[in-house]
Amino acid sequence: MEFSNELCEGFTVPDSESIALLINHSLCFLGPMAVKWAVQLHIPEHIHKYGKPMPLHDLARAIPIPPSKETRLGRLMRLLVKQGLFEESTNQASVYSLTPLSRLLISNAGPKNMSALMCMMDELLLKPLFSLSEWFKLDGTATPFKRTYGKEIWELMSENPQFNEMFNKGMACQNYHKIKGVVQQYPEMFRGAKSLVDVGGGNGITVSVIAETFPDLKCTVFDLPHVISTMPESKVFDKVAGSMFETVPSADIILICDTLHNWSDEHCIKILKKCKEAIHGKENGGKVMIMDKVIGLESDVPKASETLLFHDMMMMVVNDGKERDEQEWKNIIDEAGYSHYKIYPTNSVCAIMEIFP
Repeated sequence: MEFSNELCEGFTVPDSESIALLINHSLCFLGPMAVKWAVQLHIPEHIHKYGKPMPLHDLARAIPIPPSKETRLGRLMRLLVKQGLFEESTNQASVYSLTPLSRLLISNAGPKNMSALMCMMDELLLKPLFSLSEWFKLDGTATPFKRTYGKEIWELMSENPQFNEMFNKGMACQNYHKIKGVVQQYPEMFRGAKSLVDVGGGNGITVSVIAETFPDLKCTVFDLPHVISTMPESKVFDKVAGSMFETVPSADIILICDTLHNWSDEHCIKILKKCKEAIHGKENGGKVMIMDKVIGLESDVPKASETLLFHDMMMMVVNDGKERDEQEWKNIIDEAGYSHYKIYPTNSVCAIMEIFP
């Protein structure tokens, strides 16, 4: 291949590190896909059930896969070991053990199981990503998701019970670990309150953790009818169907977890105004608690800042929301008519905000 002098003029040979990083970027999507394949093949469960470091041959039989694919499975395991999902020991043959990361992917681990997070790599969510560059060039407010499917994600979820269940499980497994950390770090936030409503509470995992920790707190899950209709009855919380844009059930604490980032500033202001109207006991510390992401907040959580920016991109693709920095949060809190707020870091990528009427 020949290059013209015009093209070559002024060309500087890039450094090898930049080239290597760019090649890595072009292939790094295979990392999360490998985690998804491990979940689909139930590799963490098979190693867990084995009860000791598991040889590759036994893992292949447990899945099961044809003998001709065993060496290829070894190549997948090599990548997963590099990513920290498993530990590999070699004597005469490779054997694999679980790590703290893969223990979170054991499907029978109850609410601690985070394998449902793989819903973020479902084809329904990935397909709109391929049209994002074209979307930037177009005028209009329709999201890439709506341009792809002709409807918003909430409409699609109400029509697709399987995706609705998968998506809600994915959100619930995150919220379980987040709220566990919050009640351990900041129990004083809940003390003294008699009632709590979780707005957009999904399948109720968040209020279940709160109710178990504070049994005297009357808890309620408030969500859309298609979410509430699939939720089993609970002995520790009530459930109410409705729209947060119309009315919110009254309580001392109105909790909103990972919900406001799905919406525009204008929608958030409307939601927060409805929440403010619902606060009981304003004179006795009644408040709204927001568990959501705050860009720029200092954190010891690994890769927190990058994870927040990934979330922000997904918000842009799927709905009209965004991740916000503290000033952006302050703007909508002030506009909704609250007097003041406090922000607390947590051991997750989310922060907790207390906002007071």
